[in-house]
Amino acid sequence: MLKEKTINNSKTYISKDLKELFSPKPNLLTPELKELIDDLYARIQRGYLADGRPWVIGYSGGKDSTVTLQSVWYALKKLPKEKLTKPIYVISSDTFVESPPIVNHIKKSIDDVNRKASVDNLPFQAHIVQPLIKETFWANMIGKGLVHRPVKDRTCQ
Repeated sequence: MLKEKTINNSKTYISKDLKELFSPKPNLLTPELKELIDDLYARIQRGYLADGRPWVIGYSGGKDSTVTLQSVWYALKKLPKEKLTKPIYVISSDTFVESPPIVNHIKKSIDDVNRKASVDNLPFQAHIVQPLIKETFWANMIGKGLVHRPVKDRTCQ
């Protein structure tokens, strides 16, 4: 049974029954949304086929880069294999600042992209790039004594 509750001026429905909470939801892919997604895939395909230049996708593991990568992946998966002639590089930067769970998530994601690209025979190559130790955030902060300035004190915004 769902119970309506107002939190911060918005209606929220709270389930008292876990079975109901985890039951299958109705299909949220409306005809209008499907049309928008199909149009996005067609645009990606046209862009890919327009020339021979390789593509580079920056991947941080966040929602924006994940949606970008998935959209390109699904669009190109619909193309005939003989049209997949140029590489797509998926690049993630390990700056040595991220926490271990984030680094592990990125490494797993990059491995998953390479494994699945091989299985699906898609031209994706995923790589992690790293700065030279002397060019890292920590080397500049500690080694060179550069002071980290709060956002409000920055001269460029």
